[in-house]
Amino acid sequence: MKRQASAWLTLVPAAWLVVCTVSAGLEKVFHSSPKIGFLAHAHMLGDALAQGKVLAPAKTMAQMHQMIFNDYVDAARATPSATAASAAARKE
Repeated sequence: MKRQASAWLTLVPAAWLVVCTVSAGLEKVFHSSPKIGFLAHAHMLGDALAQGKVLAPAKTMAQMHQMIFNDYVDAARATPSATAASAAARKE
Protein backbone atom coordinates (compact mmCIF):
# COMPACT_ATOMS: atom_id res chain seq x y z
CA MET A 1 0.00 0.00 0.00
CA LYS A 2 2.81 2.37 0.84
CA ARG A 3 4.37 1.98 -2.61
CA GLN A 4 1.15 2.84 -4.38
CA ALA A 5 0.58 5.88 -2.22
CA SER A 6 4.01 7.28 -3.01
CA ALA A 7 3.96 6.48 -6.74
CA TRP A 8 3.01 10.08 -7.50
CA LEU A 9 6.45 11.13 -6.21
CA THR A 10 7.92 9.48 -9.28
CA LEU A 11 5.12 10.02 -11.79
CA VAL A 12 4.68 13.79 -11.37
CA PRO A 13 8.33 14.71 -12.12
CA ALA A 14 8.43 12.14 -14.93
CA ALA A 15 5.30 13.64 -16.50
CA TRP A 16 6.80 17.12 -16.22
CA LEU A 17 9.97 15.95 -17.99
CA VAL A 18 7.89 14.40 -20.78
CA VAL A 19 5.91 17.61 -21.25
CA CYS A 20 9.05 19.76 -21.35
CA THR A 21 10.89 17.41 -23.69
CA VAL A 22 8.00 17.01 -26.12
CA SER A 23 7.26 20.74 -26.29
CA ALA A 24 10.94 21.61 -26.77
CA GLY A 25 11.34 18.95 -29.45
CA LEU A 26 8.32 20.12 -31.40
CA GLU A 27 9.39 23.75 -31.06
CA LYS A 28 12.86 22.86 -32.34
CA VAL A 29 11.33 21.28 -35.43
CA PHE A 30 8.47 23.64 -36.25
CA HIS A 31 9.47 27.07 -34.88
CA SER A 32 9.28 29.83 -37.51
CA SER A 33 12.62 31.42 -36.57
CA PRO A 34 15.61 30.04 -38.53
CA LYS A 35 17.70 30.42 -35.38
CA ILE A 36 15.50 27.88 -33.59
CA GLY A 37 13.54 25.68 -36.02
CA PHE A 38 15.14 23.05 -38.22
CA LEU A 39 12.59 23.48 -41.02
CA ALA A 40 12.75 27.29 -40.95
CA HIS A 41 16.54 27.11 -41.16
CA ALA A 42 16.34 24.70 -44.09
CA HIS A 43 13.90 27.02 -45.90
CA MET A 44 16.13 30.04 -45.27
CA LEU A 45 19.14 28.19 -46.67
CA GLY A 46 17.09 26.94 -49.61
CA ASP A 47 15.96 30.47 -50.47
CA ALA A 48 19.54 31.72 -50.32
CA LEU A 49 20.69 28.80 -52.44
CA ALA A 50 18.05 29.61 -55.07
CA GLN A 51 19.44 33.15 -55.25
CA GLY A 52 22.98 31.83 -55.62
CA LYS A 53 24.11 33.07 -52.20
CA VAL A 54 26.33 31.18 -49.78
CA LEU A 55 25.49 31.87 -46.13
CA ALA A 56 27.92 31.40 -43.24
CA PRO A 57 29.15 29.02 -41.94
CA ALA A 58 29.05 27.33 -45.36
CA LYS A 59 31.81 28.26 -47.75
CA THR A 60 30.59 26.46 -50.87
CA MET A 61 27.29 25.53 -52.52
CA ALA A 62 27.97 21.88 -51.66
CA GLN A 63 28.15 22.79 -47.98
CA MET A 64 24.87 24.67 -48.31
CA HIS A 65 23.23 21.54 -49.75
CA GLN A 66 24.70 19.50 -46.89
CA MET A 67 23.35 21.91 -44.27
CA ILE A 68 19.87 21.77 -45.80
CA PHE A 69 20.01 17.98 -45.86
CA ASN A 70 21.17 17.92 -42.23
CA ASP A 71 18.29 20.19 -41.15
CA TYR A 72 15.77 17.83 -42.73
CA VAL A 73 17.45 14.81 -41.14
CA ASP A 74 17.40 16.52 -37.74
CA ALA A 75 13.71 17.38 -38.15
CA ALA A 76 12.88 13.83 -39.19
CA ARG A 77 14.75 12.37 -36.22
CA ALA A 78 13.29 14.81 -33.68
CA THR A 79 9.64 14.43 -34.69
CA PRO A 80 9.17 10.68 -33.98
CA SER A 81 10.89 10.92 -30.61
CA ALA A 82 8.67 13.82 -29.58
CA THR A 83 5.51 12.02 -30.68
CA ALA A 84 6.64 8.76 -29.05
CA ALA A 85 7.23 10.56 -25.75
CA SER A 86 3.81 12.17 -26.09
CA ALA A 87 2.17 8.80 -26.71
CA ALA A 88 3.98 7.27 -23.74
CA ALA A 89 2.75 10.07 -21.51
CA ARG A 90 -0.86 9.51 -22.59
CA LYS A 91 -0.65 5.82 -21.62
CA GLU A 92 0.26 6.65 -17.99
